[in-house]
Amino acid sequence: MKKVMTLLLILVLSGCTRLSIGNETVETKKEEKESIVKCDGEDNKTITFFSKGDELYAMQFVFFQELEEFIQSLNISGTLSNEEISKYINSSLSEKYKDIKGVSAIGEILEDKIQYTIMIDFDEADFDQLVENGLLNSGEVESQYISLKKTKEAYQNNGYACENQ
Repeated sequence: MKKVMTLLLILVLSGCTRLSIGNETVETKKEEKESIVKCDGEDNKTITFFSKGDELYAMQFVFFQELEEFIQSLNISGTLSNEEISKYINSSLSEKYKDIKGVSAIGEILEDKIQYTIMIDFDEADFDQLVENGLLNSGEVESQYISLKKTKEAYQNNGYACENQ
């Protein structure tokens, strides 16, 4: 019995495997550590990666736009309340991302800026759709999953400062 328990402990510590003991099959799986990596870029752009091991399961983009710049882009005479602007922003974001599986977006007015937050759930997303809509580079979809290590390195090479949270 001690040998069986020792063998099970070794298998649990060494990863995912199948073990048959008599008529029973025991499956063990290595727990992959969850991690969060935050990368800050120019103009207060932030990208946060959520992963289990090296596999990204979600990604969040946060960026800002000057409120006055946005209002001018609308070419509307008269004034709009922040509530009306928020409704317009979120309606536009909803329309833009509604057909992209696994993507959600929201805009929020913070004093004189608009904060946009785009969240991608890779478990739900269609990688081809993400590439088509410019949310993912085609080079990031070479395998069965998106690598945290490779993605983090790519952002660092583009001037982002990344650190584990």
